[in-house]
Amino acid sequence: MDAQSKTSATIVTVGALLGLAAAGMAFVWAPKEAPQAPDGSVSANGSKIAKDTQAAVQGAQEAAAIPTLKAAPLPEDKTRTSQAFFSLPLWQLADKDAGGQVRTAVVDILGKNSVDIHRYGEENTPVPNLWFLNNGLAKEFTQSDALQKDSDGDGFTNLEEFLAKTKPNDAASYPALVTPQGAKLEVVRTQTSEAVIVADTMFATEPAPAQVGVKVFKNAADLNPINKLTLKPGDKFALSADDKEKSRFTLVGFEKAEFTDSMGKHEENVIVLQDNTFPNSAPVKVRAGKPKANEKDAANVKGLQYKITSATLRVTAGSAANTEITVRKGDSFTVPGSSIKCSFQAVGKGSSVSILPEGADTPVQVLKAPKN
Repeated sequence: MDAQSKTSATIVTVGALLGLAAAGMAFVWAPKEAPQAPDGSVSANGSKIAKDTQAAVQGAQEAAAIPTLKAAPLPEDKTRTSQAFFSLPLWQLADKDAGGQVRTAVVDILGKNSVDIHRYGEENTPVPNLWFLNNGLAKEFTQSDALQKDSDGDGFTNLEEFLAKTKPNDAASYPALVTPQGAKLEVVRTQTSEAVIVADTMFATEPAPAQVGVKVFKNAADLNPINKLTLKPGDKFALSADDKEKSRFTLVGFEKAEFTDSMGKHEENVIVLQDNTFPNSAPVKVRAGKPKANEKDAANVKGLQYKITSATLRVTAGSAANTEITVRKGDSFTVPGSSIKCSFQAVGKGSSVSILPEGADTPVQVLKAPKN
């Protein structure tokens, strides 16, 4: 054999030995539990495979003149082999068939045709696996209640954010506070204020009276006022002496208004009041005198029969969470933390409140806040 042939043979031999060594090193040994057969028993040839493989690797190392790997001796009954590689992200699914039998399957959660793990609704509609992973919800993805969690703490569940196409890991990105399906509001309290305000005496100085006597009664039949005072423009007053809203009304001023009654057509001085609890509401003109019970002539009614139902609502989600707003029945308002305009329609069962979003045909129910 010439020198070139010897060199080629040496290269082939060393290459084969190194290949054998590489094959052997594709296995990792550890003094762990013995390999398990499908029925749970220990594999009889587990130790033999490990020892044969170790001997092959050691022989290849010696032949290739590379340092011998020194490993701790492997007990006969405590050896196992496992491949050293990284697998695709797999998920085991379990479901029942028509016969009630549980069937399981292992799927690649990132595969194009993979089964989506989380589903919702009566039609069992899926939320794509990649939606969770692309939105930084890898931790939530492994939990069965992932769709019900509020990952960014903005008051909306992950499912609500998925349906609204907002970011479930960004508290500044959240769905609308009021939708046909519901509102992120709760009723703190509802209340009805009832009283009769009477302009008792107006001094007929020109161009307008400088002050006016005002009495407040519980109702039109009441003979004894619960509050009595004299006001000039700019003064504020409450419905009663113990009313918490001490500045409920402001006497804006005086005007003249035209009336047609048994005296014919004529002008009278009227007082103009502003309800400060609802600053966006229009001022009210009040004719002098006490109203009659069950007054039907609204155009000529005397005094002001005051009966107003209001509700205090609290925002439960979004940037204005925990903000409260008091609205009067019939009034329009903008939901804090949004540009959504609604009107307060009515008080329902259990102190719930119905509100109507601007442009909508069906009111949305707002429930009473749960007790702590």
